[in-house]
This record gives sequence, structure tokens and C-alpha cells, in this order.
Amino acid sequence: MHELDFLLGSLRCVFRTGSIRTARVRPILGGHYYQLDLTHVRPRKKERVRGSWVLGWDRVDASFVSYYFDDAGMQGTSASPGWQDGHFALTGSFVLGEPAQRVVIKSDITRIDEDHFTIEEHIEKNGKWELLDTQECTRKR
Repeated sequence: MHELDFLLGSLRCVFRTGSIRTARVRPILGGHYYQLDLTHVRPRKKERVRGSWVLGWDRVDASFVSYYFDDAGMQGTSASPGWQDGHFALTGSFVLGEPAQRVVIKSDITRIDEDHFTIEEHIEKNGKWELLDTQECTRKR
């Protein structure tokens, strides 16, 4: 789990589309998992979504696993083999809120420095990855 220590603390992510996500990230269950308690504000829609994202390590499959859920009805699971060529990519199946639909999403994290990283989120459509949004994230410890 220590590969993800750069997430611990308070995060602020600004989306290319203008949304802002804040999170408090802490280790849980003896440090075997990290929990992100999120608030996502979409100013254009005047919408606030609260959710949780739990990340852990699967010792059998030797991969990171995650589970996400929020009060807008989105939920899903994803997995990552870990850092590869400077990227930490989680890929998995998610159910989006209204209208309910199942999609495959990839979140690709790139560290800039100890307290700064970016996330590119892609959705799979017709076997190809399409960019959903990008996030510029900073951390306060």
C-alpha cells in the first residue's frame, strides 16, 4: 500500500470541465486499505456528490483493487497491476447514476511530485478509449 502514500492527507482536484473534487484520505483496517472520502462539486449543474473510494492490495492476484460508491448512484470496482512506466492505471466496470448504465472506465494517475499528480479518466466505447476528463490534483498533509 505504501506505493499509494502520496494520496494520504487532504486532496483537491480541479477538473478540466470546472468541477472540483476534495478528499480526505486515510489508512483503514490496520493500513491494509486506504479510504478516500470524497466531495465532488459540479458548479455548472449546482450539484454536490459525496462518495467513498477504498483501495487495497489483493495478495492472491498481486494487484491493487478498488471499490467506489456515491450518493448519485455510481458504483464500481477496478484493479491495477501497480506503477508501470510512471503511470498507475485502475481499470474496471462501473454503473453510472441516471440513467443507469454499465461502462468500463480507466483512471490513469501520473505523479508530478510528492504533493502533485494528474488523473486522466477514459471511458471505453466500441473497443476504444475516449477521454472523459482530466484532473489536476494537489495534496496537503
